[in-house]
Amino acid sequence: MYLYVIFTLILSSRRAAIARNAKVGRMFTAISVYTIIVWTMYPIVWALGSGTQRISVNTEIIIFAVVCILLER
Repeated sequence: MYLYVIFTLILSSRRAAIARNAKVGRMFTAISVYTIIVWTMYPIVWALGSGTQRISVNTEIIIFAVVCILLER
């Protein structure tokens, strides 16, 4: 599902936004890139925490909380 959302954000939805207006296209691109970066942080944090235990549980929880706050912006 993650890859489908990324594909949609990068290709079809971006084209539709650019076709509407150049300013809308730039804004959509900026928001899409931000969303992709934040969503990509989830599996990275999981891999460092639960996956490989390279970071402590407390650190993992704090980073997940920060990522959630960034996503809400």
